Amino acid sequence: MRIIIVGAGKTAEVLIQHLEKSGHDIIIVDKNKNIVENITDHYSVNGVCGSGASREVLLSAGADTADVIISLTPVDEINLLACSMAKSLGTRYAAAEVERKELICDEAYLKEKFGINYILTPKNLVSA
Repeated sequence: MRIIIVGAGKTAEVLIQHLEKSGHDIIIVDKNKNIVENITDHYSVNGVCGSGASREVLLSAGADTADVIISLTPVDEINLLACSMAKSLGTRYAAAEVERKELICDEAYLKEKFGINYILTPKNLVSA
């Protein structure tokens, strides 16, 4: 399975640790080149440096053929845009981390309008 992870924070690193054991093709996307290099040096993943909200960057990461995108940046709007754009490019499933309460309240609307399959909130990230 080809999985794109946008945002290379601690949550992404824990996710990578679990996913790479299952033999998935993982691509990490982050604006910070040093973080991308550090992760690709320590794990069996590929990396793309750039914004997950960029069509060009998502295409470089393989969003046109990806099975899943999981966007975990600290900016909710970037996560929503990255997932929506990846879905429009051909990614089958999308999960976006959303932390702001006013956005979480509109979860059903966000899923429908942005084509997102799963909204990750702090509550369900902690309980997972």
